[in-house]
Amino acid sequence: MSDDPPKPTDRTNWVGLAGFLLALCGLASIATVSFVAPVNPSAALAIALLTCASIPGAILSLIGMLWTPRQLAAWGLFLGILGMLYLPTIFLPLMRN
Repeated sequence: MSDDPPKPTDRTNWVGLAGFLLALCGLASIATVSFVAPVNPSAALAIALLTCASIPGAILSLIGMLWTPRQLAAWGLFLGILGMLYLPTIFLPLMRN
């Protein structure tokens, strides 16, 4: 008989985690661009480009839904879709001039 302790299983969904982090980064930059735009418009454009991180975040989260655990992948998909719905609001005023 072996007295070895049971090994913990690594149940991390790395694709779902990456999608969640990208979607969260995109959503955080959406919140940041409104505060930076009055101060420095060129920095606001750079941050506005970072808001596009919600698109690959949603795609990776959708792929991450294929594996367990799915919690972060589901949140990443939700945040990514929420960020993608807000993208036209950011880019249309910036490209109008």
